[in-house]
Amino acid sequence: MADLLQQTRDANLYAPTGTHNYWPAEMNKYVQGSDHDVFIALGIPSTMLGHDPDWTHHTSEDTIDKTDASEFRRVGVLATAGAYWFASQTNEEKKRAEYVATSDMISDRGHRVAEVLSSANSPAAQRRLETNRQELSRLVVLQDNNVKQFMAGNKTQKAASLLQAKQSYTGAVPHRLTVLPIAGSEFENLTGNDKNWWDEQTQRFASEAPGGGLPTQPPLEQIVFETVNFMDGKRTTAEIADLLSVEFNHDFDQAWVDRLLDILSGLKLVETK
Repeated sequence: MADLLQQTRDANLYAPTGTHNYWPAEMNKYVQGSDHDVFIALGIPSTMLGHDPDWTHHTSEDTIDKTDASEFRRVGVLATAGAYWFASQTNEEKKRAEYVATSDMISDRGHRVAEVLSSANSPAAQRRLETNRQELSRLVVLQDNNVKQFMAGNKTQKAASLLQAKQSYTGAVPHRLTVLPIAGSEFENLTGNDKNWWDEQTQRFASEAPGGGLPTQPPLEQIVFETVNFMDGKRTTAEIADLLSVEFNHDFDQAWVDRLLDILSGLKLVETK
């Protein structure tokens, strides 16, 4: 549900008769007080979709004019997508969900360890720390096995390509000539193919929520910032592409970095050794 919530937010949904407000939806681990409690008591995994604060709840003021059609659409898509996925998931999709769940549990245990370490030391705290440490170790081993199974199951990944990935990087070695961040005005006068490419990338990484709010994903400006940050006169564009891919968890190739390098070089912001 957390993953579906993020996807619903990324979809920037709103209704023609609804608001275009930013949707501040968030996940809570557990909240009591609705029908989901009955299912949970019977051992059936359940969730609740709620709205808070709601001053009209269970009063005569709880009428249709107090609602937002955009929120209805967003919650409707979220609930429908969740129900459909759970009813139709394949074994492969179930495995992928388990990978995500294991990572979430690792994150949770890591936070628990941090909380204990930052609190007063006591025998009870030490016992909690040891319990969380053991569980964290178990989850890390489990996820490591998941990774090994995933790699083994990727039939298209040949040993040759794995060896190739370990070879030394080749390509241009750019060096930045400016102090970050780069002002957006630097790119306002781009023309021709450079402008077309820049506009395409701006749209590709657009992530503004309707009605305002923080970006839901790294926008182009942030990606360019980090790309230039990696241009230290030592890394090749192929190496920078791999670093970007790891940091943003998104596929970037050397050709993308080379294309950006062409634009930055033309603006005298970067040079190639």
